[in-house]
Amino acid sequence: MITVSESTAGQVRTRLGVDPTRSAVCPNGAPSWTPATYNPRGHILFMGTIEPRKNVATLLRAYAELLAREPDAPPLVLAGGLTPACASVFDDLASPPLSGRTRHVGYVSGAQREQLYRDASMVVLPSFDEGFGLPALEAMTIGVPTVVSSRGALPEVVGAAGIVVDPDDVAGIASAMHRILREPGLARRSSEAGLIQARRYSWDASAARLMEAYGAAVERRRSRS
Repeated sequence: MITVSESTAGQVRTRLGVDPTRSAVCPNGAPSWTPATYNPRGHILFMGTIEPRKNVATLLRAYAELLAREPDAPPLVLAGGLTPACASVFDDLASPPLSGRTRHVGYVSGAQREQLYRDASMVVLPSFDEGFGLPALEAMTIGVPTVVSSRGALPEVVGAAGIVVDPDDVAGIASAMHRILREPGLARRSSEAGLIQARRYSWDASAARLMEAYGAAVERRRSRS
């Protein structure tokens, strides 16, 4: 069994009874992007498919609470395809306080995707579950502070670099965003720690682990023949 995170490996072992000695974790690698100059007044960014487990409805409530505390907070940008199951999530975007402050740019890739990170003051990912959480790694590669859910693989991916919040805690998510905007030292430390954390993830290292896993599987098969 090969997975991209310890979190996912643990779930599979528990549900399917897989022997831990017959599993390997091969994480995703960081993109080959260079760090950006941190923009403390850049937009707040959510990156990912807008589906129920991504918890965007809670993010919108938290952003509305942030605006109540900080009326001049940066705009919220939602980047990702919208699934039919979440079509109603955007019902409030045309009304205050979200109107004119939140925009959905749809699916993005390539240079546009990278630029959205470079222009961001933070990335917020309040998912109920993530098998890995590639947007968190992409943000750290650029040097953008992250606010992530306490569930799934997100805490594993960001380590000590991000602020970890309960995905059901609207006030907690709003407070985390407010802290990054109002505490330059915290934002700077998160940015610097993210750059260091991102260096732990490379496609070369992942490929090497994959080859080791295949090699171990071949040896086990040979030993039984």
